[in-house]
Amino acid sequence: MPQLVSADDTAGIVHAIEENQFQFWKRLDGVLGLELHFGEESIGTRSPVPVPLFNSVLWAGLPRDPGNMLDAILEKYASKNLPTLWWVGPRTQPPDLAAHLQKRNFQHQASVPGMAIDLAAHPLSPDLTNGFRVELVSSAEDAKAYGETCPKGFELPPASSIAFQQIAERGIESRDFRHYVGRLDGVPVATSSLLLDSGVAGIYNVTTLPEARGRGIGAAITAAPLRDARAMNYRVGILHASAMGQPVYERLGFSTHCSIEQYVRESSGA
Repeated sequence: MPQLVSADDTAGIVHAIEENQFQFWKRLDGVLGLELHFGEESIGTRSPVPVPLFNSVLWAGLPRDPGNMLDAILEKYASKNLPTLWWVGPRTQPPDLAAHLQKRNFQHQASVPGMAIDLAAHPLSPDLTNGFRVELVSSAEDAKAYGETCPKGFELPPASSIAFQQIAERGIESRDFRHYVGRLDGVPVATSSLLLDSGVAGIYNVTTLPEARGRGIGAAITAAPLRDARAMNYRVGILHASAMGQPVYERLGFSTHCSIEQYVRESSGA
């Protein structure tokens, strides 16, 4: 068992909010040709899937004047004319990196709350909609359902469904990398993922199809993996919240510990 982050370790939680995400993407290396780069100056992904999420700079530790190093990183995406998503978090350097990105045609897309929950302090038992159940992905059929449902919930191009299916397949029979499908009257309508790493339980890919929203399904598909993590003695759950998801997570007991800014350049030649 790795050293676990405790609920009163604020600095440890903020560190884990970023570190767990880095490790999540590390698990996806090779999915549909996705390449992961772990370097001294940056951590990033590049993929033939033309979606910013799959072509991200997750972290950079650049000098005060980052010009040449920044342009060298961006050239990796420009050479393939890929859309690029850049995450600017608590550990990003230099502090004014966002201004350098905006000079290179990046647009601010979102402020993403880095949230955490004390797993021992909350029941994690939201009311379930009648006919709804959450199941652990444990077969190729389950992975296919996950792959088809997740991009629909996120309104991503259908071509990305194969990538999400492959992500789910990597979790089959895994103890620390798990995926979940929520079914309403037997029909897949929601997904979530769990990564036990960096001393915390990281929650990812939480989504509910539009026609099934407003019924408590988002809370239920989030709570299920957290209960599994608690049963394995994890103390803290973390996630990166969307504007839509944040109120749901707050009702479960999550609180915001940091903010991560997202900047996007839709095509590298823009």
